[in-house]
Amino acid sequence: MKIFISESSNPYANAAIEEGFYKSDCGETILFFYVNSPTVVFGRSQNPWMEADISWCEANGISILRRFSGGGTVVHDEGNLNYSFFVPREGYDPDKLVSIVKDAICSLGVEAYISGQRSIYAGDYKLSGSAFAVNSRTAMAHGCILVNSDLHRLSRALRMREDCEFITSTVPSVRAPVKNITDFVPGVLISDVCSAIMLQSEIDDYPQPPPPPSPEAMAQFQSFQWTYGRTPDFTFRQGTREIQVHQGIIKAPESLQGQRFSI
Repeated sequence: MKIFISESSNPYANAAIEEGFYKSDCGETILFFYVNSPTVVFGRSQNPWMEADISWCEANGISILRRFSGGGTVVHDEGNLNYSFFVPREGYDPDKLVSIVKDAICSLGVEAYISGQRSIYAGDYKLSGSAFAVNSRTAMAHGCILVNSDLHRLSRALRMREDCEFITSTVPSVRAPVKNITDFVPGVLISDVCSAIMLQSEIDDYPQPPPPPSPEAMAQFQSFQWTYGRTPDFTFRQGTREIQVHQGIIKAPESLQGQRFSI
């Protein structure tokens, strides 16, 4: 197993590195760790306006990123550890990979367990979510672990608008109460969690920096078309106002047609 640790906190760079590993023909298991600056990250087919307060995030320097895997919306920051396993498709066992992470958290003194969509909990609180992607050659299981994250900022970024309604086929994220690992075991560092996962993974190699991200992939992850244009069609209703949106662009009413949708 090879292990890579990113030296960048740029969410678009790390997403591009992930995509590079995923598109490569990996003949062995790869484990990739990274920590992002504050970022709302939502699933490939989700509606970002249903998941987060986009205007507040942009005003407060929080990046918005659509990942290429499925799953629900999460918030990354400097207290959040992200991991990605890449394995040859024929050897793919997502339960085994998530169990490695769960066992690592348990080894730190947290009574963790796996529940729901392969999420990791302690008591009634979610510590880690996961998402997956599979192509013809490579499978990926990745997730984020709340180590010492700013949970107030997380909650505020994901605050739902109460004065509006979205009419759409898109399925919103299932929300759950969250806590940090440090709420259960004070003093745990991100490096401690990395070491615990490496120990459970039986790593026999030294960590190294990953290959540089593709500039084209970085540009794609930052683009309006990828971030908002991939959103399934929806109707936004607020009081008597109703707006139809196609690929992030307003279709109706006619007075707003062609503008980018923003609330």
